Amino acid sequence: MKNFKSFISSYDTICPFCLNNHLDRVKNQFMNENAVEPKIDVRSMSILVPTHGCVNACKFCVSKISQLKSEYDDLSKEEMFEEIYFKQFERVSKMGCTYAILTGTGEPIQNKPFLSMIGRMNKRLENPFKLEIQTSGVMLTQENLKFLKEEVGVYLISLSVSDIFNDTSNADIITIRPRLRFNLKQLCHSIKDMGFILRISLNLVNIYNNHTPEETMSRILELGADQATFRVLWAGHDDNAISRWIKSNAVAQEYIDGVKQYCKDNGELLSNTYLKYKVRGITIVVDEDCMSEKSSNEIRYLILRSDAQLYTKWDTKASRFE
Repeated sequence: MKNFKSFISSYDTICPFCLNNHLDRVKNQFMNENAVEPKIDVRSMSILVPTHGCVNACKFCVSKISQLKSEYDDLSKEEMFEEIYFKQFERVSKMGCTYAILTGTGEPIQNKPFLSMIGRMNKRLENPFKLEIQTSGVMLTQENLKFLKEEVGVYLISLSVSDIFNDTSNADIITIRPRLRFNLKQLCHSIKDMGFILRISLNLVNIYNNHTPEETMSRILELGADQATFRVLWAGHDDNAISRWIKSNAVAQEYIDGVKQYCKDNGELLSNTYLKYKVRGITIVVDEDCMSEKSSNEIRYLILRSDAQLYTKWDTKASRFE
C-alpha cells in the first residue's frame, strides 16, 4: 500500500498501463522477498566435485554406465561461480539439511581448489554443514588429511573399500596405480588419529561370499571404524562391460540376508525407512538401493552439480530440483 500511495502521489494523471506494470513489479518483488522454500525433509546434499578423469578405474564405476553420461556444464572456473553456488548452499541449509557429502565421478581430493572453496562457503553459513568426503583412500597422505581437516572442515571420511581383508585384491578391483596403493589398516588408523569419524563403505563384491558377516564385522572393528555401510552394487539397466562385470562379481543374496540377520540378532534397529542398526557400538547401514531408484514421495537427498543446479536423481537432467 505504501508503494502504491508513493506511486500515485508522484503523478497528476495515472496511465492504467503504467499502474498495472508498477503493481506487477511490486507484487513480484514482495513474493521474491518473502518466498519460503517448501518444507522438505532432505537428509543430505551430495556435492559433485568436478575432476578431469579419475586416478582410479574402479571395475564397478557407476559414472561410466550409460545412464549417467548426461553432460552437465562445469561452471566452476567462471568468475561469479562461487557466489551463485553459495546461493544453493544457503537454500539447502535453510531447508534444515545438516549434512553435505563431497563426492564425484572422480576422486574428490584431485580438485583441492574446489574443496577449499567449499570450506570457505561452509564457514559463511549461519548453520554450516557437517562435511563428509567419499573416497577410495588414494591420495590420503598426512598432508591431505590435514588439509581436509583444517581447510575444508571435513569431519567424516567414508572409505569405499572392495576387499577389507586383502589390500592387493582391493587395489586390483579399484585399479589403484602402484604408487598410490596403501595399507588399509594403517590408513584407517591415520584417519582416526587425525580426529575424523571413520565410515567404511563396503562394495559388496563376491569376495565376501568367502567370509561370514561375523568375520566381516570383526575386521571392521579391527580397522577402528565408527560406522559401516554394506552397499549393494548398482548394475544399471543397459548391457555394457561394467554392468556385466557387476552382475558377474556381485555378492550372493545369501550374504546380504546373512548381514541383515546378523544385525537383527546382535544389534538394535534404528530406522525402518532404510535398514540402519547399532551393532557392537557401530552404526551399520544395509543399502540395497544406493541410487535411490525405488519409487517414493520422499526426497532422500539433493545433488549439487558443477552447473550450480540442484537435482534429485543421479542420471538425468529431468530430475532438476526447482
